[in-house]
Amino acid sequence: MFRFLHLPLPDDLHLSDDFLLNIFLKNFSQRIFSLLLLILAVGVSHAADPNCPAYEGFFISGIQFQGLNQTRSSVVKNAIENRQGGSFSCKAWETERNRLKDLDIFADVTLVAQAKQDSVSLLYRFRELPPYLPLASVNKTDQDGLSIGPSIAALNFLGTGKRINVMARFGGTTEYQAEVSGRQLFGHSAEFSMAWIHGDSYNSFDSTHENSHRIKAEGFWPLVGARQFGIVGLAEYFRIQSTRDSLTLRNNNVDVVPRLGVGFRWDTRDRSLLPRRGFFAETRFTENGGYLGGPADFWEEMTDLRVYLPITKRNGFTGNVLYQYRDGVVNQNLGRYDLFHTGGANTLRGYSDNSFNGQNECLLNAEYRFDAVEERIQKLGPWSLNYGVQLVSGWDAASLWDGNSSKPEVFHHGFYAGIHLLIPGMERIRLEVGSRTTKVDLRVHFGLFEKTTVQRFRTR
Repeated sequence: MFRFLHLPLPDDLHLSDDFLLNIFLKNFSQRIFSLLLLILAVGVSHAADPNCPAYEGFFISGIQFQGLNQTRSSVVKNAIENRQGGSFSCKAWETERNRLKDLDIFADVTLVAQAKQDSVSLLYRFRELPPYLPLASVNKTDQDGLSIGPSIAALNFLGTGKRINVMARFGGTTEYQAEVSGRQLFGHSAEFSMAWIHGDSYNSFDSTHENSHRIKAEGFWPLVGARQFGIVGLAEYFRIQSTRDSLTLRNNNVDVVPRLGVGFRWDTRDRSLLPRRGFFAETRFTENGGYLGGPADFWEEMTDLRVYLPITKRNGFTGNVLYQYRDGVVNQNLGRYDLFHTGGANTLRGYSDNSFNGQNECLLNAEYRFDAVEERIQKLGPWSLNYGVQLVSGWDAASLWDGNSSKPEVFHHGFYAGIHLLIPGMERIRLEVGSRTTKVDLRVHFGLFEKTTVQRFRTR
């Protein structure tokens, strides 16, 4: 099916890399066409929810909500698709239930239907998460290592479904961060995130301390009714100061880089958090400096592909390709502080943190997941918490290279196995043991959040 994309690849490239790269590389138009074919090839059908009330097509005479002690009813109304005066749909119930759980403010959402002749009354029951979660904030990056500190997360600020995080971390880096995010905006199921991040870290590759401030805003706005296809956008202000000459593009060791990006997303996953089936594809082009101002002047292409395939109720497979290419020249219009760093829990397991760096990167992953403990709900006074445990095993590969070639060079491979604790607020806590494939060299890795999320938003 993908024969038309055959490319001459390096002799040392493994067959597993070859398959993914032939789908993915060469030029943008071929990648988009290949993406459409891949979506058709991996489309997964599934049966309707067996717990759905058996009143398909019944007239909805009334809708009520139960258990909204802190959440505004408008938040729920904006998420549901079954409407009073319309016809009940099990497919709509599945979609709205997953959409409500993706708000990360409910431990559980159930539906009770009462029928009378050919009409039905719907009762949505909610078990809310605590409005505030004081936690130990832990960050593990491939460049800076482990940092720990206090944090507080307002999961459901003022009952609006918006989340506010404030945290401080110390150790591998000194970092302060404040963020507001949500999955609803102006009554629509749009995504947004705005953050301020301050970091003071040591760059071991360049033997220098870096002090940086980052203000950024990102978002997704759906363009079609199914809310699967839409526009993504990015705006960022980045300021960095180095203690070493020649690391920044300006002679005073201080660079300011504005960034502006736009792209498209196609998302058929059943859920945004802890998905089980479906496909995610996003391509974004970002201008760094240039006509925006500042000493930098390069553009970046980022493409992120993810597939989720259920095998049985408790078994599943996930695969991911992340490709990021930058057309600049290091130390001329692209600062060394913008190089990618890989190795460790968030990029390449089986290798030590900060093993490789480069101007461009391509990360590959394939992972098997087994639900050792299926989702459970723990009642905590007026609130509830949901959790689960997964056993995982998988394979990582990473290529980092410099220059303006768009084709990855040598890939480094690693394999791993571990246990993931699934919890609200941070999606999953990952504890894994990995090794490189060329030599058994076991390393323990600790990470937070989904790797596919963290590897895209690694910060200095």
